[in-house]
Amino acid sequence: HARRRRIARAATETGGEVVAAETAARTLERGGAPPLIRFVGSAGVAAGARHLRLRRSRAGGGFWAELLGYTVEGGADCALASDPKGEGSKLLFNRMAKSPTIELPIHLDVNVPDREAEVERARGLGAHLVATKTHAIGELEETFTVMRDPEGNGFCVQGPESRRPYPYIGNVTFSSAEPERLATFWSRALGWPEEDVGEDFLQMLREAGLDPAELHAYGSIRKADGSRPRLLFQRRQKSPTDSIPIHLDLRADDREAEIERLTGIGATIAETKTGDAVTFTVLRDPEGNPFCVA
Repeated sequence: HARRRRIARAATETGGEVVAAETAARTLERGGAPPLIRFVGSAGVAAGARHLRLRRSRAGGGFWAELLGYTVEGGADCALASDPKGEGSKLLFNRMAKSPTIELPIHLDVNVPDREAEVERARGLGAHLVATKTHAIGELEETFTVMRDPEGNGFCVQGPESRRPYPYIGNVTFSSAEPERLATFWSRALGWPEEDVGEDFLQMLREAGLDPAELHAYGSIRKADGSRPRLLFQRRQKSPTDSIPIHLDLRADDREAEIERLTGIGATIAETKTGDAVTFTVLRDPEGNPFCVA
């Protein structure tokens, strides 16, 4: 427990994004660094860690740390993975039960310089291929590969990406019934502006014959400085689940005041819990996606 608390404190104190596999640690100030993203895992770190220990004798961290080129501190039950370049998201992993799902309500998009090469590398690390898809309309064309990590969590590999010569988390993507409405909620929750879609781009889509209803099928927000990841909301069906395997955690200086503010803009309270290192409240956004505030 001492090691777990130390890793939890490290995640909280260092700031930045944390991608987590179910943890009591929470990080984030509204309008500041990106939210902690929590992965709930039936085997948690252990599944990926055993895979890597057998192949490379590395402790903890598992699949996601290897995919993103991170270093790992901790063990099979609780591990913190960090970008040695000091640029990317932090990942915090712990073991918890989760509901089995196929189509996740929330997933990660990984941007890469060479999609085909990274798909093969991810498969070598234990990921499973689902499908490669190309969406094209007018002048717009995008190809991406849908995969599942060793625990079955879906994610997308997108590229080629010229902005960085290595993989990084580009989007945290929500399946949503009303993407623009949900984007507005999260914009107000985090203090991140909604991204504006230029009129020239919209006109190109209209001229290409896009159904006008599809102009409202997406919404997105990101920090004012344009850094990644952004939160992307897309109109998609999502699987019903008792325990959503990925959700956001936020940190506030005054948890009770922040809860009052969030419920005032559309969130609802589910419960309050106390863990090893922190007391936190579980809320749901206007579409029922859970998130935590500590």
